[in-house]
Amino acid sequence: MKLFIGRIEESGEDLYIDSSKSHVVFVAGKRCSGKSYTLGVFAEELCLKAKDIIPMIIDPMGIYWTMVLENNVEEPRESARDTSSK
Repeated sequence: MKLFIGRIEESGEDLYIDSSKSHVVFVAGKRCSGKSYTLGVFAEELCLKAKDIIPMIIDPMGIYWTMVLENNVEEPRESARDTSSK
């Protein structure tokens, strides 16, 4: 089963990971680069599509407490940089 992880910005291609076998995933980056968001996407996709897999998140910093809430999808906002150049 393929889990949708995101879209590659440069090529516009969708990115999937195969959940039919075991994987080790290493997510690294600088502060505010989207590491927690990426791991949240993994967990959400596993919960939605892989019913035989139960993701377990050990969250000592309390980052993922909002995962119990419904996900309200909003239209993307323009960044401050985009609006200042107009």
